[in-house]
Amino acid sequence: MLEKLINSFFVVVLWAYLGLLAGCVAPIQHYQKFVIVRNQKPQATIIVNRQASKDEMFAAEELQNYIRKASGVSVPIRRDNEEFSGNVIAVGRNKININSNLRFDRLEREGFRIKADQNGLSLVGKDDAGTQFAVYTFLEKYLGIRWFWPGELGEVVPRMKTIQVGPIDDTEEPDFKWRDRGPGGALWGSSTGPTEMHARELLLGVSREHQKQVELWEKRNKWGGMKIYGGHVLGEIFTPEKYAKTHPEYYALVNGKRRVPGKDYNYKHGGQICTSNPEVIKVTVEWVRDFFDKHPDYDAVHITMNDGLGFCECENCRALDSGEAIKEKGINVEVNFRTF
Repeated sequence: MLEKLINSFFVVVLWAYLGLLAGCVAPIQHYQKFVIVRNQKPQATIIVNRQASKDEMFAAEELQNYIRKASGVSVPIRRDNEEFSGNVIAVGRNKININSNLRFDRLEREGFRIKADQNGLSLVGKDDAGTQFAVYTFLEKYLGIRWFWPGELGEVVPRMKTIQVGPIDDTEEPDFKWRDRGPGGALWGSSTGPTEMHARELLLGVSREHQKQVELWEKRNKWGGMKIYGGHVLGEIFTPEKYAKTHPEYYALVNGKRRVPGKDYNYKHGGQICTSNPEVIKVTVEWVRDFFDKHPDYDAVHITMNDGLGFCECENCRALDSGEAIKEKGINVEVNFRTF
């Protein structure tokens, strides 16, 4: 009898515990997906501002293009003052995103928000670059699209009959203020510039179309940040057309002779300068000031020596040498520190 009472007691306690546990656990919520394409039929419309910038419109067109590549379906683009139907994909600073609680204005430069639920999808940035990065991040992270190298051959676009996402609540800001392989030097940055490099680039196979594809690939992979010009820009600052005859002392002294650039100079290799010459420094400072006066949107300018050898061996430049050398496995490199 006692054993039955004990067993009954434990059964009652167990059921009471399970009931208490069930009351403490929140019910499972079933979120409805945001549908863009269903069974190869469009279910959404991309909305942009009635006065969308060129970059915002391009972001919307990129989104439209890759949805079409993935599904074979073209999702329409409409201005926020036009009639539309279906689910809403709000791209950029349109009235839908502005009237939301996304608070994208508080983000850092190039930061963005991606928000998706059953009511809509928002892709918006602090600025136009942020909006573009929101689109590319959405395509990459949620649709599986990749851009491994420039051009259509380098992209991977998974095929799908239905495209649906959510819920999503992403906020991103740049961890690195400058994301690039290096400043745009003469090879990439002066296809239409004072050094007339474009004709030489064509000989190297670096056409305007190739540069355009590379720049777009960089954008799709969220390169950017600070706007920095420069690299091997000695050919732009000390153009031989201007200084070769009038100021040969501006150029490097090698084996007792000033190595003034000749007809074979490609503005990227050789053509080194005498960095200890006060007039050279003055010319450089004036060029930098003029550059920022003409291009106030740039954050910085980068000046580095050209590729190749032929660095200055004058007495003042040699005085800056460290006197150290690296000798290893047949390599003999003298360590030189220059002031410029």
